[in-house]
Amino acid sequence: MKLFPFQEQAVQTLQDKFFYSQKQTTVFYAPTGAGKTIMLISLMDRILEYNSNPYDYVFIWLTPGNGELEEQSWNKSKNYGKFVKSINLDEALTAGFRSGMATFLNWERVKNDKAIALREGETKNLDDIIKDARNKGLHFVLIIDEEHRDQTEKAQKIIDKFEADKIIRASATPKSSSPSYDNVQVNDEDVIAQGLIVRNVELNPDGVDGDVVDNMVQYFLDSADDKRRQIKSEYEKLGLSINPLVLVQFPDEKKANKEERNSLIKQVRTYLSEIGQEDSQVATWLANEKINVADIEKADSPVNYLLMKQAVSTGWDAPRAKILVKLRLNTEPNFTLQTVGRIRRMPEQKHYDNPLLDNAFIYSNDQKYIAEVLQQGEGSYIATYELKENAPDFQLISVKPNARAGLTNSEVVAALRKQFKNDYGLIEQNGSQNKEKLESQGFIFGTTILQKLAKSDKLERDIISNQLISYDVKMPVNPRDNRLDLLNAEQAIQKYLYRDNPSDVNHILLELFSNRSEEPNKRFLSLKPSEFMAFVINNYRLLRDTAKNADAQGLFDKQLSLDYGLSHDELDLVPFDIPRNEMYQKLKDTQGQIFTKNIYKGYGEHNWVSTKKPEKAFEKWLENTEQVKWWYRSKDRGDKYFSVAYGQKKEGFFPDYIFLGTDGITYIVETKGGNGQNIDAYSEAKFKAIREWAENKKTNPNGAKFAFVRPIKNNLGDVTGLLFNNTTWEEDTNNREYWKPMSEFFGNDLFGQ
Repeated sequence: MKLFPFQEQAVQTLQDKFFYSQKQTTVFYAPTGAGKTIMLISLMDRILEYNSNPYDYVFIWLTPGNGELEEQSWNKSKNYGKFVKSINLDEALTAGFRSGMATFLNWERVKNDKAIALREGETKNLDDIIKDARNKGLHFVLIIDEEHRDQTEKAQKIIDKFEADKIIRASATPKSSSPSYDNVQVNDEDVIAQGLIVRNVELNPDGVDGDVVDNMVQYFLDSADDKRRQIKSEYEKLGLSINPLVLVQFPDEKKANKEERNSLIKQVRTYLSEIGQEDSQVATWLANEKINVADIEKADSPVNYLLMKQAVSTGWDAPRAKILVKLRLNTEPNFTLQTVGRIRRMPEQKHYDNPLLDNAFIYSNDQKYIAEVLQQGEGSYIATYELKENAPDFQLISVKPNARAGLTNSEVVAALRKQFKNDYGLIEQNGSQNKEKLESQGFIFGTTILQKLAKSDKLERDIISNQLISYDVKMPVNPRDNRLDLLNAEQAIQKYLYRDNPSDVNHILLELFSNRSEEPNKRFLSLKPSEFMAFVINNYRLLRDTAKNADAQGLFDKQLSLDYGLSHDELDLVPFDIPRNEMYQKLKDTQGQIFTKNIYKGYGEHNWVSTKKPEKAFEKWLENTEQVKWWYRSKDRGDKYFSVAYGQKKEGFFPDYIFLGTDGITYIVETKGGNGQNIDAYSEAKFKAIREWAENKKTNPNGAKFAFVRPIKNNLGDVTGLLFNNTTWEEDTNNREYWKPMSEFFGNDLFGQ
């Protein structure tokens, strides 16, 4: 098996880490298309060939999913392995683990007690054959493929069973990180230079400003099909039998979008048929549906389109895939980056000096999300950190709203009606005048949907320079085709109205703006159904901002006080436990100070991925201040994190930092922008909520203190100092009655209650 130079270097480094490093775990980063599987197979061969230890090794290769990646990796190992012998779990259960063998298995077989491989009473189970192997003096090596998946306690229990000498965690988007881990990385530039992956990823390359679009799905499919035909023609000119594949990715199925998603899939299938795609040319790989997927990865497969979701996001290999049509997704960043990776491979592992063949293409109306994901993938990844052994328990109690808290739809309608009157001067039953007022404030009316799309001929470059070009398209509203667009708009507004379902948002907006409202004498507009649909889709940001303003003004505050919420059983008191493992974004190629007072091993300046200047300045203050013993950067959502209920917030207020002083007191700190730069409309409400929490003996029995911290900045925007306030909210930081310098933070009993 001949390796490319960068692969040879990576395998040699992995080999050195294996035999000479004292660290048990190595994290192996290799971008999609770099040949990660081949490199790991070569590593196993070299471990067997150059092993000078007085014992033999057994390899366990763990993969996510339901078996597709396991089988693919197993076949590659059988075909390319020189010394290593490859088997599956069933063979291992029959014959046991043997020297020089690599057993390929997926987590689904072994990660729960009901899995067949773990059942008691069988001839052999996993624990039996692990014990037998150890009794024979064999030592285990674990290879955890696509290691960003299955990072759960159950998965860790399986890993611990093997008591492996070495663990190699491999992924294009690894999560694991620790000072006690070795790291081996293959750079994208080396893979591109070798011709294994495309030079550039282009986004909506054919878009023209002012395009009139009858249907957004058809618009993207038309563009993708034109590009597919162009690419195929270029392959034919070179005498190559390569049929370019278009991936059409749908939203993950959720209860809230099931009907709209199914309608979208049906719409795509119908239109592909209309543009001449026969049934044999369209494949499907969805949750419970696989059609025409046999041999789809082969270069000359007759399949032109693959309708897909997460099932083929990880490990699946079809280098002929050149185009991705991405339709309104809300998925985890690692998954999306993995999916984009499916179109980055070069089918013959070389470039052709032809942009059509050397680039990949994305068509999407979700370009902002793709850009954010790719930027994360280019410069950072999610890393996992372990809690230090002597880290403190901050002894805090969260206040969480329960199912009894909340407003009815009618109460939300009333609050939102009041805010529209305040913001825009609207008058009930005065439709024509209200329309003029809203239009003057940027609201769009009619039955045409307007969308601004982005385009790029080199997505990575334009993301870094923030130079994405935009263009506008228009399309007539269609109640059937735009149902998913309406759902997305309602979901964007949903959390600001504290509703559990998008249908509640629809009901609320209907009452205010539709001719179908239940109380016609109280509505502002009488829009017909198609007008209403276009109104919500085009103006969802303005509608969302009005909802946000209503919330900030306290119009949704049914819960009058902390005592009221507790006495009426609308709030639960939940002890806050520090997570044993925590995940933060980490810059790939940036080194910096490791913070010794942070409660997690290895957390430092390399975790400043999206950290704002005030937060950076405060973290330096925490690290350099003698009176600070331990500190923790908290998360802004999640049931397990410290939070305080306020207003109608479902999750509540999650302060940025928790730290322990040398005085034994726990301090809770929220950071905000400087004077004129605080963009959080909820600042005052959050301040009042945490102060009320601190003053209540039920919620704060251990006497924790709080403060808000804001920066002092010079004309260049650099932070030159920090101010704190723990008394009464005041927006103007120049008011020194409330905002005091950090040098006084621990002095004169400022936190006395």
